Amino acid sequence: ELFFTFVLAYVVLATATTKRPSSQLTAQNFYFGLAIGSCVTAGGFAIGSVSGGELNPAVSAGVAMMGIMSPGSGPLPSYSYFIGFVLLELFGGLCAAVVFRLTHPREVKPDAPIELASVICEFVGTFALVFTVGCCILSGSGTWNATAIAAVLMVMIYATGPVSGGNLNPAVSFSLGLTGTIPWTKVFKYWIAQLLAGAAAGGAYEALFAPKTATLAPSEPFSWPYAVLVEAIYTAMLCFTVLNCAASKRNNPPNDGNQFFALAIGFVIVAGGYAAGGISGACFNPSVALGVDIKHGGARWGIIWALAEMLGGAAAAFLFWAVRPDERLSDDEFARYEPKLRTKCLSEFLGTFMLVLTVGLNVVMASPAVAWSAAASLMCMIYSL
Repeated sequence: ELFFTFVLAYVVLATATTKRPSSQLTAQNFYFGLAIGSCVTAGGFAIGSVSGGELNPAVSAGVAMMGIMSPGSGPLPSYSYFIGFVLLELFGGLCAAVVFRLTHPREVKPDAPIELASVICEFVGTFALVFTVGCCILSGSGTWNATAIAAVLMVMIYATGPVSGGNLNPAVSFSLGLTGTIPWTKVFKYWIAQLLAGAAAGGAYEALFAPKTATLAPSEPFSWPYAVLVEAIYTAMLCFTVLNCAASKRNNPPNDGNQFFALAIGFVIVAGGYAAGGISGACFNPSVALGVDIKHGGARWGIIWALAEMLGGAAAAFLFWAVRPDERLSDDEFARYEPKLRTKCLSEFLGTFMLVLTVGLNVVMASPAVAWSAAASLMCMIYSL
C-alpha cells in the first residue's frame, strides 16, 4: 500500500501538475488521466492479493465501512485496518512529494540543473518497474502480470521522461548511445542508476515476500537458446519502439512532440510478455533480469539474459538507422526527405514479422490473452513505423 500509493501520487504530480514543456503545443497533455489510472492497474494486479490494492484513504474508508456494515458478507478488512492503511497511504503521498522535488527541480526553480535529477529519475523509475515485476511474480496473476508490468513502465516513462528521457533499462540507454541520441557519459551514469535500482528492488520484494523467492531460468520444456533468442528479439522490439516513438526527430519532433510515446513503449511488454513469458520469463531489461535473479546476484542466468538483451538493443539501433536514414541528414535534407521503396518495404517487413511472431507464440503457448497481446504488438509497430 505504501509503495504503490507513492507511485500513484508521484505520477499525479509528474503528469498533472508540471509546467507545459516546449514540445507540447496543447495547454494540457492528453495522457495524464491514462497515466494516473494505470497506476491502479499496476498496483492492483501486483499486490491486490496482499493488501487489496486500495492505494487511497477514501477507498480504504469505504472498504472498512463495508466491513463494519456487512460483517458477514465476505473477507472485508475490519475498521482496525483502516487506520493503518490510511497512515501508510498518506505517508506514501508525502514520500512522493519529497521525491518529486528531487526529480523535478525546475518546477520550483526554472534554471535549476537537472543532471542529478535525471539520474534519480532513472533510479526511481527502474526501482518501481523491477519491484512491480517481483510482486507480480510472487503474488500476481499469470493472466494479468504482463499488463501490470506494462502499466507501471508506461506511467513511469510518462512521469520521468521530461527529465531523464525515461530510459529505465540499460539496453534502451545502450541503443540511445549507439544512435547518438544521448552522450555516452550519460549512458554510463544511467547504467549505474538502473542496475543499482534493479538490485535494490530485487532485495526489497524478496524481503517483503520471504521465504518465497523469484527464480530466473528457461521455462520447461525450453532450453536456454530459445529463452535467449526471445529475450533478444523482444528487447530489440522494445528499444526499436523507444527509438522510433521517443527519439526520432520525425516521429517526435522537439517543437511538436507526440504524446503516445510511453503508451507504445509500455505495450511492448503486453506484446512480448504474453508471447515469451512462458519461455524466458519476459524480462527484456538487464535491470529486471538482475532483480529477478537477485538471490544469485545476477550471476546465474541474469548475466546471460542481460547479454542477450544488450544484443537486442544493438540490433534495434541498426534497424532504426535502416528504416530512418533521414535522422542523420542535415536540416534542409531532412525537410525534403522522402523514404525510398526499399525503406518502406523493410518497415513493412519488420512490423509484420513482429505481429505474426507475437500471434504465433501466443497461440503455441496457449496464452490467456492472444488478442490483447497481438493488438499491442500491432499498435506498437504502427506507432513506430
